[in-house]
Amino acid sequence: MIYHFRTILRFLSLLFLLLLLTLLVYLLGILLISFLHHYFSYRPNSMTYFSMFMMIFSIYIGIMVVYPMVHVIRWLIQLSKGVYEEPPLRKGLLSKFRKNQPKRHFLFFFFGDLFDHMEQLTERLRTSEEERKRLEKQRRDWIAGISHDLKTPLAYIKGYASMMSVSRYNWTETDIQQFSRQIEEKTEEVEQWMKDLNLFVLADQQQLPLQRERISLTPFIKEIVLDLANSPLAEGRHFSFASDAPSLSLVADPRYLKRSVQNLVMNGVLHNPEGTSIHIQVEQKENQACIQVRDDGVGMDRNTLDTYDPQTWCSTLRPSSAGTGLGMIIAKQLIAAHQGKMEVQSEKGEGTTIHVFLPLSV
Repeated sequence: MIYHFRTILRFLSLLFLLLLLTLLVYLLGILLISFLHHYFSYRPNSMTYFSMFMMIFSIYIGIMVVYPMVHVIRWLIQLSKGVYEEPPLRKGLLSKFRKNQPKRHFLFFFFGDLFDHMEQLTERLRTSEEERKRLEKQRRDWIAGISHDLKTPLAYIKGYASMMSVSRYNWTETDIQQFSRQIEEKTEEVEQWMKDLNLFVLADQQQLPLQRERISLTPFIKEIVLDLANSPLAEGRHFSFASDAPSLSLVADPRYLKRSVQNLVMNGVLHNPEGTSIHIQVEQKENQACIQVRDDGVGMDRNTLDTYDPQTWCSTLRPSSAGTGLGMIIAKQLIAAHQGKMEVQSEKGEGTTIHVFLPLSV
């Protein structure tokens, strides 16, 4: 409504100036004719009046229309070159009138909406370019960090392999078995890195090959919890499970849904000390299934929580001694691939609560 009102106001202002210009041309014409008639006895015909009017009208159109359009063209050319700002006015007579118009030339009044949109476009392009550069830098830093951390297990593998190949050492069978176990462990660590990175890239590019089927959610999650509770890594942690929706079911890919829940539960296992209680609950909230994973462990500070923000994960995500560091990110991506969402609430020293919401109908 306001936009149309401003447009009508500008049109009426333009019409008023045209009428004013016509009156001015008429008065100037009368003065000029009087001058010619008095001094040169010249009597102009109708074509003279028309030519005079068209000349002045053309000058007016050139100033009020062509000049702003030239400025817009210069602006667009500057944007195409990656310079995201309005070009300065060319020096000259017209630029002198800008003393009392620091933001916009008075000749651009009739194109106010156009210039408003040009400013919005420029600001959006500038913001997008800054965001692109920031994310590109974060990705480079993250890839550099991954490359650095992969060197550690590879260095172990290379070192043990070199030691075993040296003939001057009389390694015992026990030594060789120990070296072999270390090589196997580090190889599995690298393999896990590759699997996580591959899954991460597929999820990030939304290319996961989902094979959906109907799942009875409560027994499905309960089985995952039982498997993890019996894992040697979970020794000393206390698990509990509850559900008020035993018949709850949804359509999902069981492989990726299982992986996401495993990652969330193992996050509470790997990053908390022995004695931590981990509670998993399944319930229905309106047309969504809710999976809650809550622990009373060490919790996370704001910087760690930002790791799970898509805008900042590149700069904060790094591997830890407990894993690749991709577990929670992959879980969030897998949940998003099922049109769901994940919310993380945590305070340092107060534990962590993770809510997963999945649609019951896809």
